[in-house]
Amino acid sequence: MISETVDTDITFFHDNYYRYFSQKGIIYKFNERDLEKLLKYSISYEASFGASMKINHAKCLYFLNKKEDFYEYAENLLCELSATFSYNEIISLVEFYIPRAQKYEFRNKCLTFELEKALAQLEIDSFVKGIQELKKIKKKLDKTLYDYDIEIVSRFYHQYINSYTHAGKYLNAISVLDEFSQLEGISLKYKFILEDRYCLCYFSLGDFEKATLHIKNAIKIARKIKDDFWISTAYSDFAFNYFTNTRNISKIRYYFGKAKKYYSQDKDKTSYRIIEIHIQTALRELLNNNYNAANDNIKMAIDYATTRNYTYLLIPANNVKAIISMKLENISDAIKILYKCRFDSEVFGSTKLVITILNSLGVAYCANGDLKKGSNYFAQAEEMLCKYSTPENCSTRFAPLIANYLQVLKQTQFSAFEQKIAYYHSARLNQIYMPAQSEITCANINLEDYFPLTHHGYALMY
Repeated sequence: MISETVDTDITFFHDNYYRYFSQKGIIYKFNERDLEKLLKYSISYEASFGASMKINHAKCLYFLNKKEDFYEYAENLLCELSATFSYNEIISLVEFYIPRAQKYEFRNKCLTFELEKALAQLEIDSFVKGIQELKKIKKKLDKTLYDYDIEIVSRFYHQYINSYTHAGKYLNAISVLDEFSQLEGISLKYKFILEDRYCLCYFSLGDFEKATLHIKNAIKIARKIKDDFWISTAYSDFAFNYFTNTRNISKIRYYFGKAKKYYSQDKDKTSYRIIEIHIQTALRELLNNNYNAANDNIKMAIDYATTRNYTYLLIPANNVKAIISMKLENISDAIKILYKCRFDSEVFGSTKLVITILNSLGVAYCANGDLKKGSNYFAQAEEMLCKYSTPENCSTRFAPLIANYLQVLKQTQFSAFEQKIAYYHSARLNQIYMPAQSEITCANINLEDYFPLTHHGYALMY
């Protein structure tokens, strides 16, 4: 909207026009009459055009100098956008709000807005950008931590820890957990999250006993606060402790079943948990060879993740869909799905997901009889893993890939095989390979004896 007033000044309402005239150095002002019209227009069309009109509504309030109305409306709108998973609109609102709320009195609100922007970027924009935003917040908190409300700070630490675990940097995550645990005034909810995240880190690093100790503590806290959502979450991680470190399929299925039992969709206010539940139920059915039931659940997970723009879980859900296709011997379908997953993972910027998909592609091609191509995918994934992580961080979490790669090396380059075993020194891999002291005994290793999810002798990752 651009109009010329009697005093020859130009008025406008669009960020692009704002930037244009700012660069030209032209004096401008907003015309109150036009802004009132635009406000009425925005309110009238909110039902039809949704969040974009509501953001216009907020901007009009600010430029009409209705500052108190603007802050109240923007804060309520942020809650609404978060509840409806409107990630693009969250980013737009935050970028308008933050520069206009720099007074000390807005510090807690600003921290909340900044955190919501980072989470939105993690979900739909770029994993890398989301991490960068979280690191900016961390730098600010390092200087002025005690200026902020402990609940908001705790929420930040929760997501900051998750950013490290999502990136596969579990030792870094433990350092942040240790730092978080020292803060005073942490609520029971966040004490639960501390225990649960410690569990996730330790099972990913191969310490089954420590992970078990922490998840039992988490369950005690969740029961104390009578929160079935967190009880469900804890049982999921209990299952993944077994999934990552053992081949105890009955325990994996049992704890995934407990997670589903305590979950209630009616009480779930998150965008992600229903997706996780359907993925985990699909894995549970896969481990029981119930492929139709697994397929039904993974379709539900994909539908929810697609509707909610939840990229971080959409890619793993499609990976499980590809595994189901492999089990049904629809290898060409599996490969098509995985090629799309690889592209999406690269665009999203998650190296951990790219490595997982490359491993699945390797399994798919080997299952299809193309051992050369399958081996090449294992080699690509392993090379990426060496650049991405350290043996301490990755030897357990990525043990299925490493084992697949070692299976290839033992047949082709036994000296390289021995070097890699030494490089990835870990309890999980030693359990498989240390008894094998020669090429003859190595030839008898069957990965189906060590991993819960395999196909044609190769190990798969979720």
